[in-house]
Amino acid sequence: MKTTAYSCLLAAALFLGCRSEDVQITIQNEVVTSPVANLSPLDFFLPQGLLKSGNTLALLTSSSAYNAVAFDLQSGEKQGFFKRYLSASDRMTSLMSFNSTDGHTITALDYRKGRLIESILPNEVSRSATRSSERIISLPEGQQHLIAAKGSSFVIATGLYDEGRYLYYDLNNQTAQYFLDYPEHKNYPSIQTRTKAILYASNILRIRPDESAFVCADMYSGLVDFCCIVGSSIERVRTVRLHYPEVDIEERPSLDVAYYRDNRLGFADVAVSQERVYALYSGRSIENYGNDAFLGDILLIYDWEGNLLNTYHLGVPLNSISYDSIEKALYGFTDYDDNLLLKLNLSFE
Repeated sequence: MKTTAYSCLLAAALFLGCRSEDVQITIQNEVVTSPVANLSPLDFFLPQGLLKSGNTLALLTSSSAYNAVAFDLQSGEKQGFFKRYLSASDRMTSLMSFNSTDGHTITALDYRKGRLIESILPNEVSRSATRSSERIISLPEGQQHLIAAKGSSFVIATGLYDEGRYLYYDLNNQTAQYFLDYPEHKNYPSIQTRTKAILYASNILRIRPDESAFVCADMYSGLVDFCCIVGSSIERVRTVRLHYPEVDIEERPSLDVAYYRDNRLGFADVAVSQERVYALYSGRSIENYGNDAFLGDILLIYDWEGNLLNTYHLGVPLNSISYDSIEKALYGFTDYDDNLLLKLNLSFE
């Protein structure tokens, strides 16, 4: 079992602001967590995404044949999906940006080929159950797409776009539009658009269940964008910034964006419900915490207008969270001590 001194330091800290020079937030409560399942015997490796829906748990995690696996928490049955090889002539896919807007349809992005892979989460997981067919959605060519989330008839994506921060891709008529400027950096007020795109390239994107809005949280700084979807356009509602990324930027003779080892990481994961945005925040640096900096132990709860409603300290750091719309409960996954699925005991309105 891993032990570090950081939990003792956090217990003595009164403010999240000690991790941020820009915004000071009082940690109001501690979250009591309840273990739901020890997933260690289920044989998976370094999960990069979590979805819980009733008795079904899905993880984006690699195996020899699949990029993701679904488990039945009662029976222990499992089933792979998101095939590593989509066809006999296709190269092996490596997926990221695990997402689900409705809790049933799951997508992940093959960023190397600019295609979104879509599958349906089974109602019952078993080795004998028929696997659902996978739909391939090709995003606009000539672009480097990095993060994507799908609604019923559109895809919202971020990437290295010169045309704007967000892509709105209409699936019905296959048209692409780009919206909004990239965030600024106070120490580099005159950097180019492409530099800003690289600086804010690592994000977590979640669409509101009614598809009227989405949230985009940066993994390498304390930036969160709250946006609404109006027709086929995107409007920014509010930008919340806890801290800027600590970087060294050079544009000549070649473009280089280098993060310092003492840069405080941002958000490990985000989960959403119709009413709330649940942001799992790190605020720790690789220099001080190594790979544990990628885990989050602060839960920030916002409404969809970007107003902070509550802050919680978690007794155990998590790498993923998921809002179960069936149970109306928030769950988290930690590999800090064991591969544990935890329930976060919060009061939901």
